[in-house]
Amino acid sequence: MRIEAARDEDAPAVKALVQGCGLPVEDIDAVSGFLVARNGGAIAGTVGLERFGGFGLLRSLAVRREERNSGLGRTLCERVLDGAKKEGLRTMFLLTTDAQPFFRKLEFSDSPRDSAPGEIRNTAQFRTLCPDTATLMSRDL
Repeated sequence: MRIEAARDEDAPAVKALVQGCGLPVEDIDAVSGFLVARNGGAIAGTVGLERFGGFGLLRSLAVRREERNSGLGRTLCERVLDGAKKEGLRTMFLLTTDAQPFFRKLEFSDSPRDSAPGEIRNTAQFRTLCPDTATLMSRDL
């Protein structure tokens, strides 16, 4: 399994995987900021990072069904978090409707939605794509 930056030609496969996992894709026009895990020639998993000054938004973590429970999701997240820290980001945020236990294992904590910085509140994920019931989670880097 290789984890690397997504390439432009990966966009259709990334969007299909994310959508197949029930996550929104309406704001994925390009895959810059995404990592992909390749198993042979196929994309087995992906995760995205949007940067806003000292903040990051972890988004669109998706793993093919046959690769789940293998640690791939955790590995993808750890790669994003390590890279964000090296870039000087201070805090990571994410929105989730059902993966709170997974992200708590990665040291994310539930946060009140109104505590999100304006840059995060202004993302499509926060404003329209994720339901108001989605949990905001954060982690200092």
